[in-house]
Amino acid sequence: MEEGFEDGEGGGGGGGNMCTACICMLIGLALYPAALGFSGWNEKRAVCREKALYEAEGNSKLLSCSSHADVDPGDLGFLSCALDKTTLTNYSNEDIKGLQDLSLKDLFHAPGLGLRVTTEMVVCKEKCIKEVCEGRRLSEQGRNDTEMEDGDYESFTQVGDNEVESFPEAGAATSTEPETNTIPARRLNGGRRRRTCTNKCVKWGYWLDWSDQPGSSSFNDQAKAEQNCTGPNPQAPFSVALGISNKYADAGQVKVQGGGWSLNKKQTKAIPVNVPVTMTATGDLSLPQVPWTPAEAWTKANTMVIGNELHTCKDKELGCMRLSAWVSRPGKVALLGEVSQTPGLMSEDGWEAPADWLCSGQTVQRVCPTSAAGDLMQGGFLESCGEIDSKEELFEVMHGENSFTTWIYRLVGFLLTWLGIYFICQPITTCVQMSGDFLDQITECIPGVGCIVDEMTDIFTGLVTGIICAVACFCACSSFLFVAAVAWVVMRPMVAIPLLILGLCLCGGAGFLMHTFRKKRAKTSDAEQALLIEDS
Repeated sequence: MEEGFEDGEGGGGGGGNMCTACICMLIGLALYPAALGFSGWNEKRAVCREKALYEAEGNSKLLSCSSHADVDPGDLGFLSCALDKTTLTNYSNEDIKGLQDLSLKDLFHAPGLGLRVTTEMVVCKEKCIKEVCEGRRLSEQGRNDTEMEDGDYESFTQVGDNEVESFPEAGAATSTEPETNTIPARRLNGGRRRRTCTNKCVKWGYWLDWSDQPGSSSFNDQAKAEQNCTGPNPQAPFSVALGISNKYADAGQVKVQGGGWSLNKKQTKAIPVNVPVTMTATGDLSLPQVPWTPAEAWTKANTMVIGNELHTCKDKELGCMRLSAWVSRPGKVALLGEVSQTPGLMSEDGWEAPADWLCSGQTVQRVCPTSAAGDLMQGGFLESCGEIDSKEELFEVMHGENSFTTWIYRLVGFLLTWLGIYFICQPITTCVQMSGDFLDQITECIPGVGCIVDEMTDIFTGLVTGIICAVACFCACSSFLFVAAVAWVVMRPMVAIPLLILGLCLCGGAGFLMHTFRKKRAKTSDAEQALLIEDS
């Protein structure tokens, strides 16, 4: 019999598949306990964080915007006050590296707690627009195609005001497979036997686009890149750096109205820098610019304001740069934190909640407004918050963050547990697939039987894989729930133990009712049989 199928060809393919399955099993054996440990840690974290928030809510003191004399260092305080705008930093173009030489005092003036600058350059970018598939076995006659296009290909067409190349439509590429192919389509397209081929890019596309990173100095098709983009990408150093760091006011500089409290450095950085800076086009900035390259300085002759952005070119050309800026300037701030030894400032370390049963080291501090969704603080996710007026509103936000974090981690823990069990069962799935391949091979030469056996083995293999996946899901559910229940019994015994006893009582009651119902049914059946005997 000729060598045939893509997966499990001869003994080597089966051995390779079994080796892969064993590696998956080992990964699963490591992943399964790790996922259960992560789930247990998450339940502990959720309980400890909730306890700390309740402690903070009960121990926090309302602070006066105009005085810090009524609290002691170490106390947890909350205040919600408007900012004193006279204490904000008045940022200008002289605060941005590379713009000091513009000599324009009125380009922009923007008071704020912090300044964020974005600089971008037009660079030439590269994308693969056509791939071919190499090294796939096409048939059981042993024929190999060293290069065969794999179906529809990804296409790219640059859209915008500076189109440099139109790329072919998806599916325009044609396959090199001959039309006279005696191999059934099912044989070639069967996911179980089809070897994953190696994709190789045979056509590259190039276009101009804005980027906050320097462009590449080399491309796969250098001549085409320079032709489409009108030249090579400019290389550093540039007059204005890409990726300028944010600037922030000093600790204690910005005060609230009334002057009683100031913001520390951590609170200043937490406030979102999202107010656009308005730039003014005056003087020479409105004149057409001369030809410019990124290595030169930004001057009146080659710089102009377009909208709220500073540009070095009117059009989107290679090497052109643009700059935009934002400041942080909320109307009011809400602060929660530990009063520090410095009068009128809160500690950057936060207030530590009292240690409790298996819980310690929980710190509490918060600033609003914050646009830090997705960031991590104290082992959890922060949600965005706006201007907040009351302590109750702030703690409602913090309880919501803890709940959101808990459920996200629960989902991750469950999925990892499921994946671990599924990996452990991979040798079973592989054995079934190898058995199906063996049956296909020994019945393939029998007319009318080979196709039927092949279909049946495909159905059986898919059924076994689905059953194993479902069994892994049920096992993951039971393992995950057991770990969560144990964690709650350990962490909150006064809550979890009564609930556990109640659950056991309900299960026992259900069993008692079922037993009683069966006895009554048996008695009824005996009485009916006795009546039938008497009647007869």
